[in-house]
Amino acid sequence: MTVTTKKGKRHPKDTIVLYNGKVISPYDMIQILILFWNNEDTIRPSSDKGAKMLFELINEAFEKREITDEMVWRYSLTRTK
Repeated sequence: MTVTTKKGKRHPKDTIVLYNGKVISPYDMIQILILFWNNEDTIRPSSDKGAKMLFELINEAFEKREITDEMVWRYSLTRTK
């Protein structure tokens, strides 16, 4: 999996996000999140896990603007190769 960016045109600091060389829009990102949330609810159906836990991770990443080692541990994150 390769995530890269390239310069956008809307603002001097605008960036376009690419996944394996293809542009990913916010709409695409939301569709992917919905798939993840549905899957998380399937494999972790308890009320404190599943999609709710993934949503908390997303909120924490939004606040910190990074993925910390503590987040990796707490949410059992793995990186695909």
